[in-house]
Amino acid sequence: MLLAAHAMGFGAGLSSGRALYSQPMRRLFELAEDEQPLCFMTVGTVTRHKFSRQRPTMADYTSTL
Repeated sequence: MLLAAHAMGFGAGLSSGRALYSQPMRRLFELAEDEQPLCFMTVGTVTRHKFSRQRPTMADYTSTL
């Protein structure tokens, strides 16, 4: 779904961990006390882009025998 959203020109990302365990988020999704959130996908229009970071090259991780 993330790839499809990006292919359609949207921005998409996953939220997990501590962000999902807040009480406002639990109320929003109407989670019972015994239910655990795993992940939430957000899809929307990108209004600003992150700065590009320098990525390692393949040579940083590989070698030839």
